[in-house]
Amino acid sequence: TLWNSYSFFVTYASLDHFNPVKDAVPCEQRTEIDRWLVARTQQLIDTAAAGYENYRTDRLMRAADRYLEDLSNWYIRRNRRRFWKSENDTDKLAAYTTLHEALVTFIKVFAPIIPLITEVIYRNLVCALDPEAPESVHLCDFPTCQAELVDDDLLTEIDSVISVAALGRSARNKANIKIRQPLSEVVVSGDARVLAAVDKNRNQLLEELNIKSLRTDVPTDSFIRRSIQPNLPLLGPRFGRDLDKVRRALESLPPEETAAKWLRRESVEIEIDGRGTTLEPEEILVNEEGVPPYVAATSRDLAVGINTELTDELIQEGTVRDLIRQVQNMRKEADLKVEDRILVGISGDGHVEKSLEHFKDYFLAEVLGTGLLTKLDHPEHQKVVNLGGSDVSIHIARV
Repeated sequence: TLWNSYSFFVTYASLDHFNPVKDAVPCEQRTEIDRWLVARTQQLIDTAAAGYENYRTDRLMRAADRYLEDLSNWYIRRNRRRFWKSENDTDKLAAYTTLHEALVTFIKVFAPIIPLITEVIYRNLVCALDPEAPESVHLCDFPTCQAELVDDDLLTEIDSVISVAALGRSARNKANIKIRQPLSEVVVSGDARVLAAVDKNRNQLLEELNIKSLRTDVPTDSFIRRSIQPNLPLLGPRFGRDLDKVRRALESLPPEETAAKWLRRESVEIEIDGRGTTLEPEEILVNEEGVPPYVAATSRDLAVGINTELTDELIQEGTVRDLIRQVQNMRKEADLKVEDRILVGISGDGHVEKSLEHFKDYFLAEVLGTGLLTKLDHPEHQKVVNLGGSDVSIHIARV
């Protein structure tokens, strides 16, 4: 993940001749997501210093995994278009500055643990551009956390959005619906602070989850059905023949209220033969399933449901997104440059043709295509792929 993030930066920074010494953008001029990554980076420095000083590299490496996940699968993915766009404006330079700082700080922090790969990255990202920099990452000072750059409210906001996105992807996995297939609706239930973060960042979430609309004004029980059951291995020895009475007592409780207590790790009171008794959270099980057409995923204080009904238009858009992925792979196989424009030829069944007819402009914009035909006479690369059970022939050629 570190190397892929580094390679992404180098690929586009080289194209745009970005120089972190000359082109750096001050933190106060950067976007919220930039400042979020800056704050996460400062947190990592603090965690690393404590981990090294207390010989708790296990905690440090868990923090490293989480940081690289956020860097690659949130920051870079959410900002790809800022790096791709043609104009070198302040917004683009801010993205480059933020990613460069993050990578350089990370390799300085982890140089004692991964000494060789950090040295390779340092020589290219720092020494090649700054003649006054130390000649080795191992001669650099250990980074110091700048507490004034840590915005706790912003960290909480973006972390909440990342959690919602993760649950949305989990719900898709449950429904066995790939991320390239657009869906009509996602619903989110949680506390007021999480829902405020979701509303503020709804466009990012909709794009991230490939869903058309988002609602937060829905009660959890409108898209999740919960049932409460005894944890038999724990309660069997305790209640013996009365276990069925425990089961019936649990089933008679309001499931949402009981589930809320369980999530808060509170005990649950039940009555058996007129006698009150207490069950601990680990002694009960809460089963959850989506209310059709929703499939849901939950964490302790958050629930996300996706509407799995597919219209013809959604299916067509999903087909086009599959075609985009195939063409992007073919661009790599043909060793095309990231900025190369291409002609595309595609022939398939009626569904493929109708899908491309409806989403032609979107398709061409995504693959850097200048035209779409059914076949090219002299393609540089061609292949036949199977989409939805039908063979589709794809040809590409540089313009």
